[in-house]
Amino acid sequence: MEALATGKAWVCGVVGLLLHFLHLVSCCWLLALTVRLLGSLHQRRPIHTAVYCTASWGASLGLVVVSYVVNPDGYETRRYCWMSVERGMLVSFIVPVCSLILVNAGVCVAAQKVLLDTRDGVKHEVMTRHKRDLRGAVALLPLEGISWFLAVVALEDHQSLALDFAAAFVSAALVSSRSGCCWDDWW
Repeated sequence: MEALATGKAWVCGVVGLLLHFLHLVSCCWLLALTVRLLGSLHQRRPIHTAVYCTASWGASLGLVVVSYVVNPDGYETRRYCWMSVERGMLVSFIVPVCSLILVNAGVCVAAQKVLLDTRDGVKHEVMTRHKRDLRGAVALLPLEGISWFLAVVALEDHQSLALDFAAAFVSAALVSSRSGCCWDDWW
C-alpha cells in the first residue's frame, strides 16, 4: 500500500479542496478589486463590499463544488494534498484561473483607457489615487500568475525545495502587496 500525504486520505482531500477554493477566492478578489476600480473611474455609485464578497466567495465555492462533483478523483492524496496534475487540474484549476486573469487583464486595459480619456476633467488628487490603484492592480496580475505557476511546478519537483520556497516567497509578496493597495477605499 502506498503511503498517504497525511494519515487519512479524507483529511488530505479536504485540504486539497480548501486550497483549491482559497486560490480561486484570491483570484476572484483581485478581479473584484479591478472591477471596483473601473466602476470608480466611470463615477458609478460604489457597490457594497458585501456584494463583492458574496460574488468572489460564491463563484469560487460553486466552481470547486462543480469540479469535485464532475471529477472527485481529481485531488491528490498520496504525495501531497492538492489537485492531481494527471487527473484534471488543467480543467478544474488552470483554465478557470487563466480565464480570471485574462478577464482581469481586460478590465485593467478598460480602466487604463477610461483613465486616459478622463484625465483632463478630473481633480489631480483623484487622478493620482486612480493611477495608484490601477498600477497596483496591474502589478498584482503577473504576481498572481507566477505564484500559481510556481506552486504547480513545485509539486512536480521532489528533489529540491527551491521551487517551494520561491512559490512561498511570491505568495507572501502577493499578500503583502494587496494589503497596501486600495483597501482603505473598501471600508
